[in-house]
Amino acid sequence: MDKIYIFGHQKPDTDSITSAIALSYLKNKLGENTIPCTLGSLNKETSFALKYFNVREPKRLDSVRLQVKDVNYLRNHFITTHFSILDTFNYMMNNRMTTLPIINTETKTLLGIVSMKDISKDQISGNINNLKTSYDNILSTINGTEILRFDEEIKGNIMIASYSKETIFNAVNLNHETILIMGNRYDVLNHAIDNNVLCIIITGNEQIDDELIEKAKNNKVNIIRTKSDTFSTSKHIGLSNYISTILNNRDVVTFNEKDTLDYVKQVANEVKYSNYPIINNENECLGVLRLGDIDDVTRKQFILVDHN
Repeated sequence: MDKIYIFGHQKPDTDSITSAIALSYLKNKLGENTIPCTLGSLNKETSFALKYFNVREPKRLDSVRLQVKDVNYLRNHFITTHFSILDTFNYMMNNRMTTLPIINTETKTLLGIVSMKDISKDQISGNINNLKTSYDNILSTINGTEILRFDEEIKGNIMIASYSKETIFNAVNLNHETILIMGNRYDVLNHAIDNNVLCIIITGNEQIDDELIEKAKNNKVNIIRTKSDTFSTSKHIGLSNYISTILNNRDVVTFNEKDTLDYVKQVANEVKYSNYPIINNENECLGVLRLGDIDDVTRKQFILVDHN
């Protein structure tokens, strides 16, 4: 139930204050949610009367102007740094968002933002060779199946086993930072396991010989299998990267939930952004304000007493 503020005139005397307190008490007994308030400092007479009858002083109300908290903004719309780029994209599409706050998992504090533009830029001109993500993110992104898992985090360089066997044996450096995408090529697979690559992704839903599985266990090589072909897998695996790899923490404009809408409109008119993370006094992210939603407000309700 929305709060109703009850107050008298700007320079309150005793009858103004006691009227607000009495009416608020009555309204609350009748099931409403009201708060007695004062617009100014109490005089000595009023303070004495309240203290004598052991009545709490009413809340000081400095303004009833609309604030960010009165807007029906996207509350609790944010993600943590360990979301994949693909999951972030889907979250934004499902919620019709173009910008999304990224928060610290434990403290809920704002770390930065990511936009659809950031995602597009990364996919077109980003570093497609490096991967920093979780095993689960890879499974989700390429619709993979877990074969062997030894590391929860996968961080390394992506390589596709498209060269001839001889080239891979003699000219390609496979090591524990290699994430190898390939079909079931027995000799190359055996060579990769011998070189302790970090992760092998088997495409085309190919089966792996039991002896190679056993060797991979001994060498602690992560293995994932997917039904997708090698081209599709290599095209999409970059989307499994942590969203933190493209997080933007520069020139982020935020608003406090207690900021007035007049202030928000003034700043927005200067910076020309369309989306703004909303924070509280502890820098905890509360959600995101889309400029198009700024007029969707729940206006404050109040009752005036002791006015002629």
